[in-house]
Amino acid sequence: MASRRNVLVLGHSFISRLSRYVNELPSRSNLGLQYDSVRFTGLPGGSINRIVREFSRSYRESHFDLVCLQCGGNDLSSPSADPESVVRELCAFVDWLLDIGGVRKVAVCKLFFRASTRTRKGDVSVEVYNDRVSQVNSLLAEHHLPPKKRRTAATNNVHAPEPQQQQANTASVPDADSRDLSQEPERGTTSITEDR
Repeated sequence: MASRRNVLVLGHSFISRLSRYVNELPSRSNLGLQYDSVRFTGLPGGSINRIVREFSRSYRESHFDLVCLQCGGNDLSSPSADPESVVRELCAFVDWLLDIGGVRKVAVCKLFFRASTRTRKGDVSVEVYNDRVSQVNSLLAEHHLPPKKRRTAATNNVHAPEPQQQQANTASVPDADSRDLSQEPERGTTSITEDR
C-alpha cells in the first residue's frame, strides 16, 4: 500500500462551502479517499495575500504532498485589479509554497465566473469581473505551457491541448503522482509546477 499523502485544498469561500458539503455526510468524509488525508481551509473574502498569510501561520511545517489552490477571484473584484498582477501573485505564491512552504506539488484551480457582484460595496460589475476571470484563466494556461508548446501557442495564437492532455481529472489523488499535471490545463485545474 502506498503511504498516506497529505492534501490541502486552500482558498476562499468556495472552499469553506466545499468543506461544509464534504463534512455533511460520513460517506463524503475525506472525499471518500481511503489512502490520502484531505484538509480544507477556506477563508471567506480571502485575497491571495490573506491566504498566503494563513498558510504561513497555520501550515508552514506541514509538508503537504499536494496543495490545490482556489484563489484570486476576490482580488479581481477590486476596481484597481489587473489580471496580469493577479497571475504574478499566484505564481509567486506557488513558487513560495514549493521553495519555502514544504509542498511537493501545487495545482491552481481555474477561477469561477459569477452571476453577480457586490457593486454597491464597490466591486466591479459582473461583466468586468467575468472578463477578468477569463483573462486570468487564459494567462495561467499559457504561462505554464512547456517552452516548446508556449512558442507554438504564441505563433498560432491559440492553445489546443494535445489528445493525451484531454484525459479527465480523476477524483482519486493516489494516481496523481503518475500523471504530469502540467499537461492538463483545460480540465478544471491548471497545474503550475512539477515536483521539485
